[in-house]
Amino acid sequence: MIPTIRNARALSFAIRWRPIDAPGKASNHADIELRIDDTRIWPSGQVDDSFAWFADELLAHLTEYWKALVLQQTYPGSLQPPYPSALRHEANISSVSASQEIARKLAQEVDDFETAHNLASAFGGISGIPSLWLVREEMAMVVEPEGRNPYRVPLSGAITALNNVGDEICVRLRDSGDSRWSAIIAAWESRNGGDSVRIQSFAIGQDLETTRALIHDRFLASPNSVIDASNDNDELKIAARMSGILTIAEIEAILREVRSCGLRQTDTLDRLSQEALDFADDDRTDSLIHEAGIRAAKWLRQKLVLRPVDISDPFKFLADHNVDVRERSLNSPEVDAIACWGPRHGPAIIINRTSRRHKTPYTGPMARAGAIRATAAHEICHLLFDRGHTLPAAEVLGGRVAHWVEQRARAFAAAFLLLPSVAADKWHAHGRPMDEEGVNKALTALCARYQVTKSIAAWQLEHGLGSEVNPQLKRILDRVAPNRYAALP
Repeated sequence: MIPTIRNARALSFAIRWRPIDAPGKASNHADIELRIDDTRIWPSGQVDDSFAWFADELLAHLTEYWKALVLQQTYPGSLQPPYPSALRHEANISSVSASQEIARKLAQEVDDFETAHNLASAFGGISGIPSLWLVREEMAMVVEPEGRNPYRVPLSGAITALNNVGDEICVRLRDSGDSRWSAIIAAWESRNGGDSVRIQSFAIGQDLETTRALIHDRFLASPNSVIDASNDNDELKIAARMSGILTIAEIEAILREVRSCGLRQTDTLDRLSQEALDFADDDRTDSLIHEAGIRAAKWLRQKLVLRPVDISDPFKFLADHNVDVRERSLNSPEVDAIACWGPRHGPAIIINRTSRRHKTPYTGPMARAGAIRATAAHEICHLLFDRGHTLPAAEVLGGRVAHWVEQRARAFAAAFLLLPSVAADKWHAHGRPMDEEGVNKALTALCARYQVTKSIAAWQLEHGLGSEVNPQLKRILDRVAPNRYAALP
């Protein structure tokens, strides 16, 4: 079961220095702990409270991996683990069907990523240290101590905490008068500088060649520093990061579309988005993320005065709220859509006709195509519940987006188009069939009325029936809609 990532207010380090070993010399031994909202959460378990760390090793780690900790928001390859410590498991699954060369490359990238983002790596010579993951997620930092559920803290506070602990260690080492610390102190003090292409490469999660090309072709600017690159206020930079593993030409095609979208006045949408955020903040249940997506869809349907059995129209909603909706052939089968809502572009949604999900079933106007309607509904969720909150100023559907954000948007899209309870009622109205022909007939009726794909109809039926889904019915659903989970937007 995926652990709940809990929101917290603040992260801080506490250092208790060990007594000075000799006159005029400052010890670099210290008890170092991490606190979330004033509660110690690391180290714990295997490490005794009285264990002393070498503080200069932590400083060296923060210095060497500063750019990765502050800027890097993408996992190796196309992996999107639900929480940081699941990375290696996801990589192992991905490597099963990969060539030996690709599997070796991915394994090395995973090793490098863990070295940077697991602070236990700072104390490599000491065994038994519990892991402590720090991975940026948009404008937050996910903190995962071993043996505990992950936390999500504001990015600015996390960076301040890392700055503070590094500065405190530097003061201690400088006051010792020991010249051996001069190099590490100087490196720490220059941590925000460096080659601008490398800095931007960390910020967008692309390799140096791709980053250099995007800067050369004037899609991206050269950042002045790590702090400059850490600001997620550029829709093109965000779209480049979320594009995932695409060719330079494919990424530039995406950025060209985003750049062509003008800024729109959307006062009504802005007010509705604030209401949506207030609703989500008040929704403090501990249920699964997909349940939160369903509740969000029900909330919007009620705001639009739609009865459960009424057909929703995502394209009408977008038009009524002055969202620029375009249909393009991006020649990239992995990308379903692009959305942007930043200070210079949007709100806009660009539907990719050549997406693998859209191309095969596409037979007419996109407002009637089930897969494309689901894509539009998916982006409505982001525009209302994630804009300026859990996502920055752009999103690439089919690219790199936090696992839980996409999970909620998928559930929202399916429920906005077809509520699980309505799907269950249709199955009951068809006589509760337990044979493939009868189930298929009920699903076909749902697809025709609510203009959804069979995958969505089957998924909503299974969810709506709950305990009524016995092994026989599940086997039938597996046959008639085998991709009902993977095919959802």
